Amino acid sequence: MDKTSEIAALLMAGRQVDQFGLKPFDPSVNVPKDVGLGGPSTEYTATDYDPNGVPFNYPQIWWDRDGTPYLIQGDQGYNQAVAYEATSGMRFPRYNSIANADFASQNRSAIGGAEKTPLGSLFGTKNW
Repeated sequence: MDKTSEIAALLMAGRQVDQFGLKPFDPSVNVPKDVGLGGPSTEYTATDYDPNGVPFNYPQIWWDRDGTPYLIQGDQGYNQAVAYEATSGMRFPRYNSIANADFASQNRSAIGGAEKTPLGSLFGTKNW
């Protein structure tokens, strides 16, 4: 993706955050719903490098103000996560390797997932 396309995608994702209020699952507001992944879901995480080259996990299910979930994957999902961090001040967990980030993502459900622990936080997390 060239720089112009990247900037345009980030701006569009930023507009989604502002206009539609898309946010990660919040157990105090949202209830698990089926988004086509085989049953009720709270989040579906992806692993990639953040814009600074640090591995991180981010959600691919985003919830609007009315509690409707949207599965946003691929470049659009990545851009949504980066724009959300930039506009909300929230940070998704960072890791020292893609392998550690993948491991955490794959095992998040086993420790209660989004219903127990929100993926993002105001201060971010470093999980090595």
